[in-house]
Amino acid sequence: MLNHLSIKNVALITEADISFHKGLNILSGETGAGKSILIDSILFLLGARPNKDFVRSGAQAAYVEGLMAADNPANRETIAGMGIEPDEEGNIFISRTLSDQGRSVCRVNGHSISVGMLRELSSLLVDVHGQHEHQSLLNPARHIKLLDQFCDVEADKAELAEYLNEYREIIRSIKTIEGSGRDRSSRSEILQFHFDEINDANIKPDEEDTLNKRKSVLSSISRLSKSTRGTLRRLKDDDDSAASLIAAGVGLLREAGALDAHCAEMCNQLEEIQDLLADLIKELSFYTESLHDDPNELEGIEERLDLFYRLKRKYGGSMAEVLAHKDRVKIELEKINNAEQDIKRLNIERKKRASQMLAVSERISQKRKARAVHIQSEIESALKFLGMQHARFEVQITRKNEFTPEG
Repeated sequence: MLNHLSIKNVALITEADISFHKGLNILSGETGAGKSILIDSILFLLGARPNKDFVRSGAQAAYVEGLMAADNPANRETIAGMGIEPDEEGNIFISRTLSDQGRSVCRVNGHSISVGMLRELSSLLVDVHGQHEHQSLLNPARHIKLLDQFCDVEADKAELAEYLNEYREIIRSIKTIEGSGRDRSSRSEILQFHFDEINDANIKPDEEDTLNKRKSVLSSISRLSKSTRGTLRRLKDDDDSAASLIAAGVGLLREAGALDAHCAEMCNQLEEIQDLLADLIKELSFYTESLHDDPNELEGIEERLDLFYRLKRKYGGSMAEVLAHKDRVKIELEKINNAEQDIKRLNIERKKRASQMLAVSERISQKRKARAVHIQSEIESALKFLGMQHARFEVQITRKNEFTPEG
């Protein structure tokens, strides 16, 4: 329902504000008073194409705004589904501007929308009945909505819409799996090769780092051996080695400890150092003896690291990424191998949703058919009251071959 209309710079009208009230509102006046301009302004506000003289001569733009009331709860729900929220009283503010260059701007509650969306919205709010105007009653696409306004089917249609969305998602999933069926075999072979190549490498955590460290040792055997043997010589082998000097110091402090308790404490500390040095010498000796040049081990490490390098070039910049690729490949292979089972499972779900939709659609149809009988009788009674004694009105409900949001 249109509650208020404001017009500015439309044809002969400089500015006009009109408030409408419930019930019948009549605009009367002499020829040329501007009645047609008001109707054209309303049509323009509802999304109609304006004529070339719509913008007032000398003005830069024509402006029409209207305050609409969405009284019908079903229409209000549909409007909300379009992303448009009426205010607390159910009002919607629509405005449309046409520049002298022919550019049109449409807004609803201050937000810009397309002309197509404006037409869709306005068709829910206002019906224009004129001698040459297209009426919503003549639009077959609107018939089912008109019938449903007399039937209590909104909850049923909401349930149907939920089932239909799930049904369509299942169909898309089935088509995706079936569509990839032609490529599944070749894709599976490629993925299996990737998985086997990485899996056969038997990569251990931190193995690359360990191998690099071992390679560094094997590549530096001579220098390591020279350094450790030189250290051992200075710690124990020479006459003035650290071990000999500390041992002599322990003997001297032990004698002094018999005379001074403080010297005895220091002797104990030096003996601890002597023990630590002995342990270090033992460990260093073992390490030095283990140092030997092994070309075969070095070659094996280099081959292993070369394998890691090739894997990183193919599957990722690090061994962690290579292993992550292996996990992704494994998951995808499982999906491919389970494709047939997935299709069977999805088809079971599809049939279940189809059965649910059929049950809801049948329930909606029964309500429509029951209500249609009363509508036919009421309209025929009204037609007879208007003097059309032999007029007949019939609601024909035809079953469709596919599911839609309407049933």
